[in-house]
Amino acid sequence: RIVAGNEALFKERNIPLSTSLLVEAAREKAAGATIIYVAHEDREDNMGENGVLGFIALSDSLRPEAPVAVEALKRAGMKTALLTGDG
Repeated sequence: RIVAGNEALFKERNIPLSTSLLVEAAREKAAGATIIYVAHEDREDNMGENGVLGFIALSDSLRPEAPVAVEALKRAGMKTALLTGDG
């Protein structure tokens, strides 16, 4: 079974993440990415890593035309806000 989720989920499932993986993920987080760890829950690889396969770093960037669109909305008297699902 494949498990994908955040660090809290991996702690809840008692799936340890290596220090080197956490350090690398922290670099991505510092750059604004959301981290999703991935593991194969029912197997250990030949390096004893409890099935942890790695992580996926997701990030968004503003579209080039976004500042112009936001400015047009403001000129039209609308208030704008940037909402994200990031915790």
